[in-house]
Amino acid sequence: MTTIRETRSQKQQWMLGTTTSQVSFSTTMQAAGISNDEISGFSLSLLKSLSKTLPILSLRINDACTLKGLRGRPAESFKSKSTAILQKQEELCFIQGLISPARQEQQSEDKEPLEEGPFSLVINTNFKTIVGGDISYETSFNCQGEILSWNDLLSASSLDKADFLEISSFRLGFEHFVPSMFGAMIGSTPTIRSRFYLSASPEEIIVSIESDNKASPEFDVNSLAQHIRQACQAANFEIVS
Repeated sequence: MTTIRETRSQKQQWMLGTTTSQVSFSTTMQAAGISNDEISGFSLSLLKSLSKTLPILSLRINDACTLKGLRGRPAESFKSKSTAILQKQEELCFIQGLISPARQEQQSEDKEPLEEGPFSLVINTNFKTIVGGDISYETSFNCQGEILSWNDLLSASSLDKADFLEISSFRLGFEHFVPSMFGAMIGSTPTIRSRFYLSASPEEIIVSIESDNKASPEFDVNSLAQHIRQACQAANFEIVS
């Protein structure tokens, strides 16, 4: 059984008048790797659970949209040579694995069965506008592999209902802004109040969640951590402190 260790920390930012809380989840040392079934169960459960907090997960996968007060994980936050840091892009979501017709609950009888094949898809964000304390980003979508031949299925599906994906590598990362007042001279400015970075692969699962006491309730560290715990339960992971 895969074991996940949960740790907590807190620090005071006296100059800013805030308290920042952090929750981390990481796999413990184990002989066996993490299977694709475990990663898929964990990832798909998390995407479903987060769909209300992140409405983009309920949109069709290849639809571009505008995100208010939300951007993908910045490239400089990656320590490894990921696609995001190599291309210097903000990465909201990255998924790699197989498209598996056998995982679909329903398949159309009047169409030929779709073959299993490798794929990767990524959703990036790019700055769009800033008006006062409100900041917006727009999404862009890119995919490679057999997923390109699944246009009908892809256009009708969303990430929170993509059970036809067998996932071997998964990343989800975002930063949430809240308008904050900094006096009459500066006025209202968008300020990052919450960060969520997740990476899952056959070698390890690492999650870092951070928010301060001025974060929106749905992006509070405790709310986001609960989504992780639920996903771990769905994948039959054991959580230890």
